[in-house]
Amino acid sequence: EYALKRLDADIEDPAAVDTAAADLIFEAKILSELPHHEHIIRLLALSTGFWDIPQEGFLILEQMADTLHDRLALWRRKATAQNAQDRMFHIAPGIARAMQFLHENRVIYRDLKPQNVGIDAKGNVRLFDFGLARYHIEGQRKLTGRSGSVRYMAQEVARRRDYSCLADVHSYSILV
Repeated sequence: EYALKRLDADIEDPAAVDTAAADLIFEAKILSELPHHEHIIRLLALSTGFWDIPQEGFLILEQMADTLHDRLALWRRKATAQNAQDRMFHIAPGIARAMQFLHENRVIYRDLKPQNVGIDAKGNVRLFDFGLARYHIEGQRKLTGRSGSVRYMAQEVARRRDYSCLADVHSYSILV
């Protein structure tokens, strides 16, 4: 099974459409350029003409069976030792390996949160939703924008100061 991702047709503000289209372009660019990694969702295809008119295009991605957000809600209702073991020995290291891979490839994810961690039908952990991810090379363009979800955001990001991959490390520590 596959997932189709496109812009929300209900966005009425032209500036919001442009921002969402730019994020979709960044997602497609990063996912199409990254080598395959077991803990990163795979981009399988783009619609014809996507690069010319992303507002009318779409991405075809791997289908995720669940998100960490939904799994955490289930675990809160049905706490077991097995759930805790799954988190400690499978999910957290998978996310860490994905983040390490991204950083080695000069990508800052910028939106690590349970809603962006997928779990496929076989139970494998995969990061998805790369709309806020950006390439970053130390000493070049500085990242200073306030991006991501406030609950998981590093102080330097919240304060719009220069930041690097360490902002993702902060998000990871909050997530874990």
